[in-house]
This record gives sequence, structure tokens and C-alpha cells, in this order.
Amino acid sequence: GASMADCSRRVSLLETSRCRPTRLAEFGHSTPTAKMAWLAAAASSSRSAPGDLAIQPSALSDAATSHDLSFYHSTTSLLDRFTAMAKGTRCAQRMQVSAIHDEADPAFKLNTYTFADGYAAQRPRRPKRVLLNFGAHGTELITSEVALQLALVLCGEAPSRFYGSVERSRLRINELLADVEVMVVPVQVPASRMLAERASGTCRSRRLNLHGVDVNRNWNVTWELGDGHAGSDTYHGTAPFSEPETRALARVAEDWKPDLFADVHSGDRCAAAAAPRNSARNSARHSARNFYGRSF
Repeated sequence: GASMADCSRRVSLLETSRCRPTRLAEFGHSTPTAKMAWLAAAASSSRSAPGDLAIQPSALSDAATSHDLSFYHSTTSLLDRFTAMAKGTRCAQRMQVSAIHDEADPAFKLNTYTFADGYAAQRPRRPKRVLLNFGAHGTELITSEVALQLALVLCGEAPSRFYGSVERSRLRINELLADVEVMVVPVQVPASRMLAERASGTCRSRRLNLHGVDVNRNWNVTWELGDGHAGSDTYHGTAPFSEPETRALARVAEDWKPDLFADVHSGDRCAAAAAPRNSARNSARHSARNFYGRSF
């Protein structure tokens, strides 16, 4: 919707291959070993028991076994971890869980988790709102792990890499949430992520939704620049908002009215943003080309 277009910011983190499981890449560490150690620690810190939440290597096809996915949560266990966090003493005070159903496709459910100061309603000004979307493409497994680690930090259950210890991070997050509310959508397209974690289906089906549509190109913003061929792995659908994943997220934005929207992907090391509405037409088209880069 228009509210999404006004504040849209598309951010790419880490690296992925469109036809293979996500690879680790630059995330503030200088060596592959350090990167692997950081992610493994982040993933294991959010598990209740070793092995029970991870994607098991035995579930992968021979073509995927060269990529160790055991430090990723399965989609089901990752969402269960979010739900369990909301029931914890510390997180229950600042975390609200919602499930948005699509009216045209009631079977689809978009899980959202909002982090806010419990006293925000008593403040004279409404806090700024940030909407973060993860998991638009199933092959980008790591983005949902980033969402979970962020949730742990916002709940005060994990240290921030910027502020050091858990206690120091917790104090800083308390200050942050007094002025900012954060809504997290950890997995926008659960069905494709489940295919990717099992190495099931085709490369294309792991990237797209069940209708074969790239939901990242199903918005009404520069929709005409997407691929109109139904066999493409960047197919934009029959019309803007033709897909339940896009409609549900748009509904969230229209109801919640975020001041900033970020769609987190794994791919090229870049941050691409839609051009302001009042910019020249050619500038907008140039920005749109960046916005819909090949890796996304």
C-alpha cells in the first residue's frame, strides 16, 4: 500500500546462492571461521535442547549435504521459539504476538511479534514504529535466524554486539523501546522455507510461494518492472497483491502505520531503497532496478 511505499527500505545482509542453501558471509567478522562460530553460537543460544530444533543433515538430499544446515532452526521450531519467548517472564512484559489471516485465503497465517515499552501508552508522543520483514524467499534461511536473534536482544535475553554484556544491552534496549516500537515478521513465506530446509522441490519452488510467485515483486510499487513470465523465478504474479503473503503484510502496514519498513534478505552486500515520491521519474526507475536486483 501507499504507507509501505512511503517508508520502504530494502536491506540485504550476508550472502546466498539462489539455487543452494544459504552460505555464511560478512556479518562483522573477518574470517570464515569467526563467522561460523558467531552464527553457531547465536543459533545454539536460542535453543532449549541441542539438536531438537535444528535442521538435521540426514533430512537433506545428496546435493545439499555439502552445506551444513544443522545450526539453522527448522521453520516450525523457530516460530515455536518465538511463541515460547512471549510466555517468559521478561519477554511477556514487552512482546505482543499476533496472527494475521488473509481474507481471500484463510488458510494462510502471518505471524507477527511486536516489542514495545509497557508504558508507551502513557507517554505524550507515540513512539516511532519500525516494521521488519524476514524470510520472503525460502532459500534465504539465515534471515529468519537474524530475526530470532534480534528478538532475543529486544527481550533482554541475549547481548547486543554493540553494547557488550547482557545487562548493559538490556539497559540500552530499555531506553530504545521507550521511543521505538519494533514489529518483527520472522518468516513471511513459511511454505518455501520448509522446502528449502528439507532440500525438497526445485530451486524455483524453494524461492517462490506455493503459487510460483516471488512475493518480493508482488507489491504495487514498480510491479510492472517485475517478470511477467509465470515460469520465471522472479515472476511478479497476475496482479499487485495477488498473493496472501503480500496482502497480509500490506494489511499489517496499513493498520500499524510504521515509520520505517525494512525487508531483510540475504544476497548482495548492499542496501537498496525506493526513490522518494517527489523524485524524477528516471531516478525512480533507476532506484527500482537496484530495488529488484538479481540476487533478490
